Amino acid sequence: MWPFSKNPKVKRTEPGRFALDITEEEQQEINKLFDSLKDYRVHPEFADKMTHGVTARGLAKYAADQIMMAELASQTNSREERIKKALVAISKAYSIYSLPIYLYDLACCLEIEVDGHDEAKNMFKLFLKRQHEYKADQLDEVLMGGRDIDDATKDAAEKLWASRDFAGTPLTFSRLSQTGRADLTGR
Repeated sequence: MWPFSKNPKVKRTEPGRFALDITEEEQQEINKLFDSLKDYRVHPEFADKMTHGVTARGLAKYAADQIMMAELASQTNSREERIKKALVAISKAYSIYSLPIYLYDLACCLEIEVDGHDEAKNMFKLFLKRQHEYKADQLDEVLMGGRDIDDATKDAAEKLWASRDFAGTPLTFSRLSQTGRADLTGR
């Protein structure tokens, strides 16, 4: 018996509540992740959070796979479609389980979209702001699966630094290091 559900039951249940449609392809990736956790048990108090977190993580994995496929030279005909699928999936992931790293992923997807550079900058700014305010608990750490948040923060900051557009972020840049990476202060 599952300690948490493969289907987070994200549906419109009352006015003002959002429903997310999970595609069959996305659901397959989510199911793979749940299946890999089949021998684990979660305290009932954390079951809903775990269900949402694993669902979001599955969507993020699906998005990453779509971007990887879009970047292959052999995929030129389906590149834009794969980028769109990745944008939708990572947006769903953040809607289901609001880890700031998903905003970074969304910004990276927008960055490779044909006309997404301005939106990407705004999303990198939002990521830096939310990450600065964010305090991960133990379950969040597990669900992030070893993602290097410091590296993502530096990458986002450097991209904003390169565009000279980092107003509104909680970070300031003390100097560029010899490697060209921004040294961040204010965290």
